[in-house]
Amino acid sequence: MADTVDQPFMPSIAQLAAELRGLRDLLNERDVRSKELLEGHEVLNEQRFRLEHEWVDTSLKSANDAVELAMQAASRAVEKAEAASEKRFDSVNEFRATLADQQRTLMPRSEAEVRLGSISNEVAGIVKSLTIRLDALSADVIEIRAIRKGFGEGWGVVVGALSLIVAAVAVAISFAIKH
Repeated sequence: MADTVDQPFMPSIAQLAAELRGLRDLLNERDVRSKELLEGHEVLNEQRFRLEHEWVDTSLKSANDAVELAMQAASRAVEKAEAASEKRFDSVNEFRATLADQQRTLMPRSEAEVRLGSISNEVAGIVKSLTIRLDALSADVIEIRAIRKGFGEGWGVVVGALSLIVAAVAVAISFAIKH
């Protein structure tokens, strides 16, 4: 027994061959499992790639749709801004046309002052003429009133004198009839 303890264990060729066959079977089995796992990973990778591709396509389509909507909204906003600007420019042009019409039709200040001065002079002349006429008419009215007053007083005297004569004749007739 002492001999076996001191000597190292040496397997036999049959043992080594069996061991090698076991290792080869184990390697073959692992190779099959690795191939199966690799095929499973390939299938998973293909599925993941297909899903990622679909996701990218969907995302791009959504992004394109969003960009299209944004472009349409921007186009509408530009159209509205252009319409508002056009309206503003229309009102500005209308205001300019009004100013141009006023400039053509309204009289310049210096010309207006000359005309107003001329009209003022004419009015002053007319007022002076009317004042003279009014004074003359006032004098005529005063004279007519004086004449009327004189006639009124004269008629009063005439009527009074006639009344006196009629009264005297009546007294004389009544005196003559009684005597």
